[in-house]
Amino acid sequence: MSGPRSRKVGQPVSVPSAVNTIVKTCVGPVEVMIVGEGKKSALVFISHGLGDCSSLRQIALQLVAASPELSIVTWSRPGCGLSPCSDPSLSDPLFYEASVVLPALMNALGIPAAHFLAHADGASVALMFAGLFPKRTLGIVALAPYGLADAHLRAAVEALPIDEIDSEVSEQLVGRHPDPVLVFQRWRRQRISELDRRWSGLSHFSSVSAPLTIVQGARDEFSSLDQTATIAGSVAGQVNWVTLRNIGHSLHYEVPEQVTALVLSHLRCVDALLELPASSRGTLAAVA
Repeated sequence: MSGPRSRKVGQPVSVPSAVNTIVKTCVGPVEVMIVGEGKKSALVFISHGLGDCSSLRQIALQLVAASPELSIVTWSRPGCGLSPCSDPSLSDPLFYEASVVLPALMNALGIPAAHFLAHADGASVALMFAGLFPKRTLGIVALAPYGLADAHLRAAVEALPIDEIDSEVSEQLVGRHPDPVLVFQRWRRQRISELDRRWSGLSHFSSVSAPLTIVQGARDEFSSLDQTATIAGSVAGQVNWVTLRNIGHSLHYEVPEQVTALVLSHLRCVDALLELPASSRGTLAAVA
């Protein structure tokens, strides 16, 4: 296997189809968008906490246009889009998504193992899932990952008005929800609760053995470079860290072509890694 054959990003191609559906899982219905009909291992997208299954749609379309062998599943997390909320009494909603909701969705779709592209607290879910289910995780691209509640995040969250909905942040982040204001307020309460509890997912990240590519904007409003360094240092597997100058938190919105190219490069790297003997896999060079 030599990795997905890729057209150049931006080259004119036919537009892939995107199909929206509701998937019944053992923990309830989940809104899903499926892009592409490729036969390769699935690439599962996990959006940030204010998004839905359409939030990373542009990246999904570009990826499938460049590599038709791909099949992408992007879903609305609990309480987002048309997916019902989880139990509000849950002490750690992110861990619940990683340990219960995501594996249930993959089971319902018949996905034994997958690659992941995840953004912000969606990356928290992907990394915790990878630590809990290493055999079901082929690789992860984490955009602006969130691993612990720190002072940088507190300053950013507390600077947002409680009823914030019409700002540039909302325009870039908020997905298609029946009640976007409610989604924002719930997201803000969850982040404040995590800050007050000094939440951290690092203990779960330490079991991550799948190849990880971290893409971080140098001007990220919500996640500091110090946090990214802590996440990179906490995982057991191979890590490639890319920092983009003059880019903020919404990398998929600001530089979608660059994000697409990095994901394709990561997938080629993982495919090459899987072809090596197990004893040699730790020596493969990181994606450039």
